Amino acid sequence: MWAIVSLVSLVIVIIIANKKNINIGLVGMAVALLVGTLGGMSYKDILGGFNALLFLRMMGMQCLICVAKYNGTMEALAQRIIKIGCGRAIRLFPVILYAGLVLCEYAGTAMFLLILPVLCELAYVMKMPVQKIVGIGLLEVWAGSFAPYSLPAITLSSVAANAEISHNSWNTAIAGTIIATILFVVFYFVYGWHKETPKDVGNIEIHPLTWKHKLTLLGYVIFVLGNLFLGLDIAVVAMIIAMILCVVGVGDGKQLIKRLPWNSLFTVGGMTIMVGVVASLGGISLISQGIALISNKAIAPAVLCAVAGLMSVVSSASGVVMPTLIPVAVELTAMLPGVPIQSLVTAIGLGSYSTAVSPMSTIGANVLANYGTIYNPDDKEQKKEFNTLLLFAAIGLVVFTLAGFLGLYNIQFVS
Repeated sequence: MWAIVSLVSLVIVIIIANKKNINIGLVGMAVALLVGTLGGMSYKDILGGFNALLFLRMMGMQCLICVAKYNGTMEALAQRIIKIGCGRAIRLFPVILYAGLVLCEYAGTAMFLLILPVLCELAYVMKMPVQKIVGIGLLEVWAGSFAPYSLPAITLSSVAANAEISHNSWNTAIAGTIIATILFVVFYFVYGWHKETPKDVGNIEIHPLTWKHKLTLLGYVIFVLGNLFLGLDIAVVAMIIAMILCVVGVGDGKQLIKRLPWNSLFTVGGMTIMVGVVASLGGISLISQGIALISNKAIAPAVLCAVAGLMSVVSSASGVVMPTLIPVAVELTAMLPGVPIQSLVTAIGLGSYSTAVSPMSTIGANVLANYGTIYNPDDKEQKKEFNTLLLFAAIGLVVFTLAGFLGLYNIQFVS
């Protein structure tokens, strides 16, 4: 019973927050405390759903972004990008950006979250809806997350190996890139890039970079190198660099705390508690079991993709979804002879990232936080962006599941 109650309460949270213009994180936290307590959970268990690591990583990153935003570094970068790419070549801009980010993923360097602040600033300066530019990056996440040298691909292959499955990452990578590229073509026309007129970049005055801009960029480069090559946690590195920049006078330490996007941080923090209660009371398991009941040989990849996507909305793709569903794939191949294990592994991997752009997942949460920092939206605008990210996640779930029905995951592009 409580599993059903928890799922209903999650829907109620979203409705109340949208109708009453209240921060959805605060509503989620309140409902989580109520439903969790009535469901027999202790306060410790309820609050244990709070993802402190995600919260700290977001806060640390936002400290660095706030310094770069308010000392003019982000604006200086955006001006230079506009000057170069948004003149006569503006209609090619999204194509070049998408292709460049995908190539970075295939090279093993996950650049989206690192370049996200610049994309948000670029949209802001060009007076475009944030999703018109950031959406390109979200599509790139789907296209390149399982490139063979990426962390998700390494995780998926490692989990599969533990289950004694020999998995070729290239098949998952190519399938993901095909789906995302088709969506990118649709996105290009839906958001009107084919009608975009060149901006009057001749009137954009490019000011020389000051010593504050240069130090900020140096700090950002150190952050990127530490994250990509030394494996240092972004929460630690970003926070330390931001504090050093404030100490040397590059950032305003007194104003930093006021400029952090607390609205976005409360949204993510509160909702992680809410979905933690839903998971603890069996809501997530109920969804998974219900979908698994309709599985057969023909639709097994699509069903697993859908289950993985739904689980990933409220849990870690690498830490929870993949380790949980890979053993299920092994059992399904025994119960449904003839189902290729490779197709099931690919379905689980791509499905787990189909909803990674949800505002309740790491990627979507970072988009929401950066949007909050750069656009400084009110509650209504914040909720609109929250719902837009939910829509992106829903589209991803439907399209990637449909690809499973159509048999794309059964194709062995590389033997």
